[in-house]
Amino acid sequence: SRFKQILRASGNPAERARAAVCRGDVKNKPTLHAPGCDGSGPLAIRVAWRSRRGQGWQEHADVWPLRP
Repeated sequence: SRFKQILRASGNPAERARAAVCRGDVKNKPTLHAPGCDGSGPLAIRVAWRSRRGQGWQEHADVWPLRP
């Protein structure tokens, strides 16, 4: 919860960033519209964001597996 609040508070709101800590296939990257949480697979931090490069927006994403 705290991680999500800090993420929302940073940066330009137009850049749009979304995050989730959940279980899912770590090989499938999240998107801004679908975090990729399916309830099975390893627990991971899933972040998707967009940034402006030149004239257009580009969407980026990554997954960081959590290990005990």
